[in-house]
Amino acid sequence: MFQQGEQVIVANVIRSSDDGKVVYLKANHGNFLQEIIAQLYEKKISSILVEGGRQTLRPFIDAGLWDEARVITNTNLTVCSGLRSPELLNAEKINEQFILNDRIEFFKHRNAGF
Repeated sequence: MFQQGEQVIVANVIRSSDDGKVVYLKANHGNFLQEIIAQLYEKKISSILVEGGRQTLRPFIDAGLWDEARVITNTNLTVCSGLRSPELLNAEKINEQFILNDRIEFFKHRNAGF
């Protein structure tokens, strides 16, 4: 993802800047998702990778702004507390792989255009 020469875009609520390698897009808390999507559209970016926890992913899932998802679960790890991962809405499981202790599930959005 972070290959040499590739530009990285970071969406946040703190700053807006561009040093050529990292672009920070700033948006307000209240309309964060709508503002970021609009800024990406203006830059002619139509595909993004979103990584994060429940609070980061939930707005995209709730708005139906996802085409595919990969859920990685360590099958040997027991966590006694913390936040549950967000539930994927309108999801169809299309594949599953196991690598060492990780189960990787592949989902597509039922309403996605592919």
